[in-house]
Amino acid sequence: MLNSQTVTFFPQVAEGKVDRTITAVQAGRIKFQGSYWPAQFYDADCQATVLPNDVVKVVGRISITLMVVPDGYSLPAQSEKTAQNPAEKWVSGITALFKPEGRRRLSAIAN
Repeated sequence: MLNSQTVTFFPQVAEGKVDRTITAVQAGRIKFQGSYWPAQFYDADCQATVLPNDVVKVVGRISITLMVVPDGYSLPAQSEKTAQNPAEKWVSGITALFKPEGRRRLSAIAN
């Protein structure tokens, strides 16, 4: 799997159609926005099997591999996504510093 790389999440979930079977241990291929792409399950613990012509939800990508979940599968919470994406986590942390409680924490550290 591609665990060492960061998932880039798409702002909106979109649909793709399976071209080659995808399982928990086997990446496959989907047709997405008119082109064919390598695809694998976003959730490594997903025990589903999606077969050719099944619909999947495309949630993001790692390099050119699309990260998908089976249609009807519960998507991870936004907080889980942020924890998985270092850039979003960093922006979230910086933004928190500018909230009143964050400024108080900075003052306490400085004193």
